[in-house]
Amino acid sequence: MPAPTLVALEAALQDSETRYRSLVDRLLDGFTLCDASCDPDGQPIDFRVVEVNPAFERITGLSAEALVGRTLREAFPELASDWSEELGLVALGGEPLQLAYHSSLGKRLDLTAYSPRRLQLAVLVRDVTEPKRAKEERAKLEQQLRHSQRMEAVGRLAAGVAHDFNNLLSPILAYSELLIMELALGDPRHEELEQIRHAAVRARDLTRQLLSFGRKQLGELTPVDLREVVHGLEKLLRRTVREDVRIELRQAAEAQPVRVDVGQIEQVIMHLAVNAQEAMPGGGLLVLEVREAPPRPDADGTHPGRQILLSVGDTGAGAEVDAETAGQLCDPLFTAKEKEAGAGLGISAACAIVHAHGGAISIRSLPGKGTTYEICLPRHVPPAEQPANPGEASGLPRGAETILVVEDDEAVRATTHRMLERQGYRVIAAQGEDDCFEAARDRSRRIDLLLTDVVMPGIHGKALYDQLAALQPGLQVLYMSGHSQSIIAHHGVLEPGACFIQKPFSVASLAGKVREALDRSLESGVGSQG
Repeated sequence: MPAPTLVALEAALQDSETRYRSLVDRLLDGFTLCDASCDPDGQPIDFRVVEVNPAFERITGLSAEALVGRTLREAFPELASDWSEELGLVALGGEPLQLAYHSSLGKRLDLTAYSPRRLQLAVLVRDVTEPKRAKEERAKLEQQLRHSQRMEAVGRLAAGVAHDFNNLLSPILAYSELLIMELALGDPRHEELEQIRHAAVRARDLTRQLLSFGRKQLGELTPVDLREVVHGLEKLLRRTVREDVRIELRQAAEAQPVRVDVGQIEQVIMHLAVNAQEAMPGGGLLVLEVREAPPRPDADGTHPGRQILLSVGDTGAGAEVDAETAGQLCDPLFTAKEKEAGAGLGISAACAIVHAHGGAISIRSLPGKGTTYEICLPRHVPPAEQPANPGEASGLPRGAETILVVEDDEAVRATTHRMLERQGYRVIAAQGEDDCFEAARDRSRRIDLLLTDVVMPGIHGKALYDQLAALQPGLQVLYMSGHSQSIIAHHGVLEPGACFIQKPFSVASLAGKVREALDRSLESGVGSQG
């Protein structure tokens, strides 16, 4: 094979140089090549820039004319002095070195130094500064997290206070009902006691709102007229929104029945009302409307069941809402108005609650026309009326069985004892597990039902029932708690389907639940479920 000519070698060299230059110039990372300056012993003490690529100029903000011929330290003045020795070792054929560099302009750079040949240093530079948009988004998420943590702490505090307040309400509600039942018709004290009972019921409903505050799962679903929910919240709304915001209720003439967690739906209304207020900084009109929703076909063209519409609208500036924006309605960072980061948390929470109820939420907004949020909830169809039990036609369900009541709060224990005795039951009241086991070990009497608080010092109700059932075969159980059944079940304390009553309870609700739990012994396999 003939030796290559000088012309061929020059052409090959030129081609290699062209390919090298094309590769270096197209790099997204910065690249610089430096020659080492050595001391008399041949040790590198500095590096002088020979060439740089366009990306290096862009990242450092310095031109090639200003860089070539200068030292590497002049290009990177913030380099630590002790790195010179490390870079010298690389130039002598050592392993590549990675450095983190923070420039005076606020940039964060990753430097990778290696030696293509002895006493030469190549440095790759990558800009890892967080982009401005990413930085802003991270700040929003951090603020949202802090807001969420504060709300969670407030929710835990409110739930703790409400749980204790429920125990105070129990005797007020129970004794007022018992006295009303014992008064003769026409007794002038009847009206005063009815006012006490009504105030206790309102306080009970308020504590249930506090207990639901901040939770993500539904509580008890109750059949209600949605008009009554909105009407009952009107006074609180008037105290919440500014005086320059007028409130107008538009209610359908006929009942609008839904089956909801009332506390959660009230939260939705409050979230949307506060959002509407912020859209009207100069005042305006807040409109709450409840009516039957017009039929809306599903994607397959079929019509779903009848829906109830709750709309919350404002007369603010409004905004153009396209399909993409409407699709972001439940995003925690979404807001139809210009507000601070995390302001969409209320709307996001409202979406979660509505969807948990099997409903849907949408937004209508136009410039100069204000904004309206529309919520559609399934219309509740009550079951067919059952014929009354002739034995119960004259009053509340009664019985003669023996009931073991376990409650660590003395006032609640005493009122429950009194309510059950009035209905004919034999009652054993116990403060804790020691009293329970003493009563259960007495073989001379049969205990038919355990009525126990779910959470108590030392032992919870489910564990207590499991142990007592071994001593009293066939024992039924009814659990009670200031928290709703779904909250208790969510934390794994009770199994689904357990008999449960929420405190504070009325005489009628307790009588009905006790009878339901006792009658479970007639149903195969249910009595031992707990």
